[in-house]
Amino acid sequence: MLIVEQISEKNNILSDYVRCPFCKRGRLCDKPTHIKVKTDVGRLIRDSSETSSVIVKCPNCGQKFNIHMSK
Repeated sequence: MLIVEQISEKNNILSDYVRCPFCKRGRLCDKPTHIKVKTDVGRLIRDSSETSSVIVKCPNCGQKFNIHMSK
């Protein structure tokens, strides 16, 4: 299960962003600075019943990507 939670302005979370691995220009999403992200282009889509994921679309090139949550 994925939980979507609003961040209030009071919580100053240090964050940066994830660039599109395809065009290298689009901003896919923001993330806390202490979280590591691996981007990969051209991999097979994992079985959605086995993992939790969110689909994001690059605003620059329009490519779609799955964001998989791992432990």
